Amino acid sequence: MKVLFIISNYPHKNNPVSGNFYKIICEQLACKGIEVYVICPVPYIPFWLGLIFKRLDIYRSYPEFEDKNAVKIYRPRYFRLTFGNFKTRYAHANMRVLTRAKKIKPDIIDVRNYYPAFPFGWFALNINKALGTPFIYTNNGVGIHLSENENKFRVAFYKELLKKASKIFAVSTEIIKEIKDVYKVDASIIRHGIEISKYSSVVTQKRDPNSKVFKIIYVGEMSYLKGVDTLISAIRLLNDHEIHYTFVGANNMGNDIDAVKNKENITYLGRLKHQEALNEIAQSDLLILPTKFEGMPNVLKEAGILNVPVISTYVGGITELLNNGERGELFEAGNETELAQKIEKVKNNYSEAKHKSNLLNAYIIKEYDIERNTLDLINSYKKVLNIQ
Repeated sequence: MKVLFIISNYPHKNNPVSGNFYKIICEQLACKGIEVYVICPVPYIPFWLGLIFKRLDIYRSYPEFEDKNAVKIYRPRYFRLTFGNFKTRYAHANMRVLTRAKKIKPDIIDVRNYYPAFPFGWFALNINKALGTPFIYTNNGVGIHLSENENKFRVAFYKELLKKASKIFAVSTEIIKEIKDVYKVDASIIRHGIEISKYSSVVTQKRDPNSKVFKIIYVGEMSYLKGVDTLISAIRLLNDHEIHYTFVGANNMGNDIDAVKNKENITYLGRLKHQEALNEIAQSDLLILPTKFEGMPNVLKEAGILNVPVISTYVGGITELLNNGERGELFEAGNETELAQKIEKVKNNYSEAKHKSNLLNAYIIKEYDIERNTLDLINSYKKVLNIQ
């Protein structure tokens, strides 16, 4: 069976973290004997444009093709226009993706993207029209974004995507309910699992109850979308020098990151390899994900499997993952005052926080074992293809 993933990102040596959950899924499928192909288009960035805009220059380093752990990854370059409608802007990308898909000749397409799934869902639709290849669609999004009062093009496109998909998945029950309420279409839950057995090798340390230093960590892209500004504001409000903060992730905030770098009780480690980041999480007392936009973040699952308490936001599937605060603390995205209060609560009542982390740990083991999740996914492919 040939499966083609059409996704927005996939890890590589110059960006080893972004899209890591896709990597886990694809490699597990390959281990089960599935032929796995990945297409994640990359905008063409001329040398001179990369000099002017450093944030764009990273695209120049993305390898156009890799064959890693039996997964073939293609990153076709495309010209993205700055004018016209959505389809006009991504017309060249669509051509590059369709050309590659015709060479691969997949049995099924697995497209994953948050609402409105453009342009990736559009690529899948066009391959379906050209080759007749069935596709499944997974909404990785945040929910509360499926209103029919939005852009008419988005609504019409999304309706067509849901209509033509052979199977529809979503990462949270909230999104499933919205798809049903707004578009009258049924969707099923999908779990983006983690390799639970691999976490036994992570370097851990138990919290010293006599220690005066309380270690808090943030792991993720340093950006406003991830709520790093909210966390920085909460740190200022607390002004507690018994707390040490560690930030891990690539900087997308420019000079604003100086607010993190120049504090005595803050360490900024930049981007780390996945294993290094896990070691930092495991040696922390608390992980905070103050994100303003999310689906079902892997970093919370990883903190859960490492038994580290978490604080995060009422966003996307996080509320469901933490069961409305039963398995971790929740606060309103962007509310630095509430975040500061939650940090104080965890620090001052750590036994309660550990109880919640134990519940999260048990839930992750039960629901997010990649071995079981992969077999469920293969069975879904087989049902679409009518394979016994």
